[in-house]
Parts: sequence; C-alpha cells; structure tokens
Amino acid sequence: MTSAKHGDLILAEKLTEEGDFEEALQLLNSIEEKNDLNDNDQLSYFLLKSLLLINLSQFNERI
Repeated sequence: MTSAKHGDLILAEKLTEEGDFEEALQLLNSIEEKNDLNDNDQLSYFLLKSLLLINLSQFNERI
C-alpha cells in the first residue's frame, strides 16, 4: 500500500531543488512541530533535513 507524500514535504523538496535551502529548512521545522508524518515521509524528512544542514554548513545542529 502506498500513500501520498505530505504536501509540505514535497514543497520543501522543490525549494531544495531550487537552491532555497533556508526556506526549505524553515518549512521542515514547521513540519516537525506538527508531527503528522507517516514512516516513509519521516525517512524523507530526515534525509532532506540532513542534506539541507550540510548545504547550509550547520553541522552542529541536531536532526
């Protein structure tokens, strides 16, 4: 069974592809506060957040 990806997560991925890392990270932080992701979306969330933190050189921030 598949489920649709969280809309804000899709937008964060698009912002990342466009190079708008800070906006994408802010959006991910708001997603984290809602805590309504399924398991697949949580995995995508953590991978994307890791990529963003690397691109923003924020190595000390916790995921």
